[in-house]
Formats: sequence, structure tokens, C-alpha cells
Amino acid sequence: MIRSVVASAAGVLLAASYGSCAQAETPRVGVTSAVNPSAAGTPPGAASRQLFIGADVVFRERVITTSDGQAQLLFLDQSSLLIGPNSSVVIDEFVYDPSTQKGNIAATLTQGSFRYIGGKLSKQGNATLRTPVATIGIRGSDVTVTFDSAKNQADVITTHGSANVQTQGGSLGLRTGFGATIGSLNQPPGQAFALSAAQIAAVNKIFEGQPGKIAGAQELPTNERVANSQLGSAIEAQRLAAIETAAGGSTNSNSPNLPVIEPPRPEDNGASSTVPPPPPPTSGNGSNGGTGGAGGNGNNGNNNGGNTGGGNNGGSNPPVETTRTARIMNGYVSGLARVRNDDDYSRHRVTNDRPTDVMIRTIPDADGNGRVLATFHFRGEDAESFAADIEMGDRPGSKPARRSVFLDDSSFAATQEARARREKGHINGTKARAEGAMVSIGGIGPNASQEAGNVLCECRFVEWGVWEAKLGTRWSDESVRVRNGLWVAGVLPDLNDPSPTGSATFNGTAVGFVRNQGQTYGAAGDFKNVYNFGQRRGDVTISNFDGKTFTGEVRPTSANDWRSYQGALSSPGVNGSIDGAFYGHRNTGGASTNNQPRETAGNFNVGGNRYSASGIFAGKQ
Repeated sequence: MIRSVVASAAGVLLAASYGSCAQAETPRVGVTSAVNPSAAGTPPGAASRQLFIGADVVFRERVITTSDGQAQLLFLDQSSLLIGPNSSVVIDEFVYDPSTQKGNIAATLTQGSFRYIGGKLSKQGNATLRTPVATIGIRGSDVTVTFDSAKNQADVITTHGSANVQTQGGSLGLRTGFGATIGSLNQPPGQAFALSAAQIAAVNKIFEGQPGKIAGAQELPTNERVANSQLGSAIEAQRLAAIETAAGGSTNSNSPNLPVIEPPRPEDNGASSTVPPPPPPTSGNGSNGGTGGAGGNGNNGNNNGGNTGGGNNGGSNPPVETTRTARIMNGYVSGLARVRNDDDYSRHRVTNDRPTDVMIRTIPDADGNGRVLATFHFRGEDAESFAADIEMGDRPGSKPARRSVFLDDSSFAATQEARARREKGHINGTKARAEGAMVSIGGIGPNASQEAGNVLCECRFVEWGVWEAKLGTRWSDESVRVRNGLWVAGVLPDLNDPSPTGSATFNGTAVGFVRNQGQTYGAAGDFKNVYNFGQRRGDVTISNFDGKTFTGEVRPTSANDWRSYQGALSSPGVNGSIDGAFYGHRNTGGASTNNQPRETAGNFNVGGNRYSASGIFAGKQ
């Protein structure tokens, strides 16, 4: 599973709308944030294509899944559409203005099932789901629709919120915990019925993740299969699939700069906002009649929506909650870059030296939503080759978030598209046009995210994801294009905490991208760091990465700061460097014996004769 998820998840990326002409011809309405095989999309007038994580979904594109296929589409208003197996769905419309939070979303189901997890638009009642026998208007956060084309029958399940079912014969209102069956467009909708626990469980099961089938992996691939997977070509084709512009949003390069952000402070970490979820709520264990539905009170079947389940001991579980925590995370980036200097072009591995070079700030807003701000300072493997930086996302302030999505603590993304004068990017200190995006690996979907999030290691204190960037100076004499980028970050320990003592062994995974004899592909291997905190040194091994094993010694990056380390890596014919930091210390509730941190993460890069590799790692005790 590890290597299959890495291969697929690394293809997530975003597009901060490269190519306005293409966007005008086939406007994006969404982005694929999760996919299990087999799911295909057919844009209007184009051939069918396999869907990848991060793939654009365009206006009137038909998404089709097979018996083992599933997909999830993510929209800028923080809504999502889960598509079940054996389904055929057309995304008819998505229009959203972040400044006014107004617009419309519409989708048509002609076979199978889909589940709409509402966002800002559905709160206003501007979400519509269609079937051949009924049109369903949504107000709320969780409605499932199934349609059996053989029976010409639709079922509407309102797990949370409300829905209005309309046919040519009449209409029917549904509230939380109720459903209806519709058998004809010309007849009134059937009677509403209270949902039982078994019915809600059956609906949830349709959209559950399928272990071992994440993003196309029917079996666990080996390192060799990952190396031959042509992942780099897939990412090249996918580009940066924009989460912001997927919804048709636009950026205004003339907008004024927001206030400068203060330097990170330890007290900024930890404030949290608990808000209603996007994904599925839990149901109760109704024993004598209907459940109260998601969010139900459980007493005599009553629920918060005001409907009655019809029996004692109805639903007893509260709605699932989503936590958005104010955090400032620091860490590392990797990637493969193409650099232009006047008329000279060169290729480089991307790295950074200190965890403070990378800052990712998650900011829950007062209205229960949130924003993300990410700043990446990076350079080539040779310090004299190039140095660059890019800011992505939204700074703190009262204006609506336009370039970031903060769904929960493990699911977030940020984009950027700005002219040089806005100073969102620099190359060697010179202002540059900046286009780019980053997304956490947890953003791939509610069911697959837990498995994908554990690919690097089953870590509590670090997040990781993918990124890409395109920078160019005003006269285009210098440019930097980063593809195949990965990042890893967490909340650093507080230097005021007692220094750790003793020795510890950290085990995990290293993932990255390789350019070998002109071919680019993804690879994964095992990571190990045996670190002696008393001696301030460690022995690092990255094994079975693209058939190679790298070893080296690491020591603190700074004599006065034990939290980060660096060193050299080598293997026959290949050498490079490694940089990392420790996470999960006392200030994050993670310290273990001898005040030792729980986890470590960082980046590595190695090179040899026509061979380059750049990646990230994470491990835990």
C-alpha cells in the first residue's frame, strides 16, 4: 500500500490556471480529490480519460465509475460530491464568487449513487441534484441520491439538512433523518419515511474506502513497479490542478497587499475551531424503531431536525466534528526543477537547509471556516545554482479566503497566481511572477485520507503533501519551474523545553522522484535514523529506494539548536545530502522518555552520472 499511495498521491497537483485559453474553452468546475479504480471522465467532445487525484473536472464532463470505482470531487465553497460504484454523473454547473459566497451547483445522476456534502452554496439552498425521475433541491450538508436505471427508481436519503424533491406530479420536503423513494417523473413523490440505522449504515457503506484499491492499486506494488510506473509522466500531464480555479474563481493581481504576518510565536499554535464536518456523520444504534438520524438526540427517536424516528432508543451519536487548529508548521521541501538564466537551461534538485525555511500556517476563521498561508524558501542542491521563494494561500484578515481551502487539520490546500510587483515570489532576490500550489495528502478524501496520511509513517505530529511552482522575473531572463514537489512539516518543539537525552531509533519511509537517464518516475524506500541526543549525532539509512541504499551521519544544523540536523548521504556512484528536524516534543504533547521527541521528518537529495533523486522522509519511535 505504501508505494501505491505515494505514487498516486504525488500526482495530486493543483493548477493555478496555467493556460487561460484552455480554461476558457473547457472551464473547470471541480477537482478530483479522491479516486479508486476505475473512474473515468469524458469531457464534452473529447475522449474518455482515467481520473487521477488532482485531475480537473470540466463543465458538462461525465464521470463514470465501474463496480470497484469511486471518486470524490472537491469545490471551492468547501462542498464535495462523492460518487459511488457503477455510477454515471454529469457536473452541470458550478459558479461561485468567494467575495459574496454566492453561486450555484448542479449535478445529474443517470445511474448509481452520489452523496453531496454541502458547503456555503447549499446553506443558501443553491445546490441541485437531478435524476431522470426527480429534481432535488438541497439545503444542508449531507444528502445521498441513488438511481436504479433498470427500475427507473430514485431514493433520496437526507442524513443531515433538508431537501425538496420535485417531480412533474408534485413535491415533497425531507428533513434530517428522513428519506423517500420516487418511481416516476409524472407521479407525486412517494411518502417520506424515517431512516433506520440499517438504512443509514447501508448508505455509508456505498462510499466507504476500499483498502488495497487506492488510486488504482489492485495489489501492493514493489519498488521496481513504482520505478516503472511512469508517474512523472502522469504528473506532467496533470499539471497543477487548481483547487481555487477549479471552482471558476479568479485572482485579482491589483488587489492590495494584506498586513505583513508577524514572525511565528509558540502561543500561535493550539487554538482550535470545531465545526460541522464535511464527511459522513455517524448514525445511532436504533433498536425499537427508527433512528433519530445524524445529529439526533436519541431520546424517543427525536432529532435536531425536528423529525421523529418513531421509537425509543433512536440515534444516540452526535454529528462527526471537524477540527481546524491554528498552527504554524515548519519543515522541508523537495522536487525537481528546471532553471533558466538568460538563454542557459539547467536541471536541479530542490532542497532547503532549515525547517524555518518552510512555513505553513493554518488559520481557522471566526465563521467556522478557515484559510491557509504557505511560504516556501528553497534552493538548488548547489547553493550557487539558484535560490527562490513563493507565498501561497491567504494572509490573515477579514477578506474572504480566495486562494486556500482549510477543510480540517489534515486536509488543506493553497494556491498562488500573482504578478512580480506583488512580491509573492522571488528568484535570487529579484521579484518574480509567481504561480503555484500546495496540498496536504489528507485532502484526497474522507475514506482514503487516513491510509494515505499514514504512508510516510503513522505519524501524529507531521503533515505532508505535494506542491509545484512556476516563477519568472519581469523580463523572463530568469525562471524556475518546480515539478514533482513534495513537502513535510510539523510544529517544532519549543527550545525552552528540556533538551532530550539518551538514544532513540526512528523508523519510517522515504518517498521522492527520480530522474534517471532522461526518465522521471516516483520511488519509495525505508528510512531509519538511530540518533544519540547526548552526543548530538545520528546514523541515517535510506534503503531500497529505487534499488539503492544511502547511508550517512547527521549532526545538529546549529550548535545552539538540537531540533534540526543535517549531513551527507552516499551510495556507490551517488552522493548527496539530508536535512531533518524532530517533532512531537513537550509543547505538542508528544514527549516520551528522556524528553525525546516522538517523530522526525525532512528531505534528501542525491545525484550521480545522469541520475538525480529528491524526496522527503518521516519516521517515528
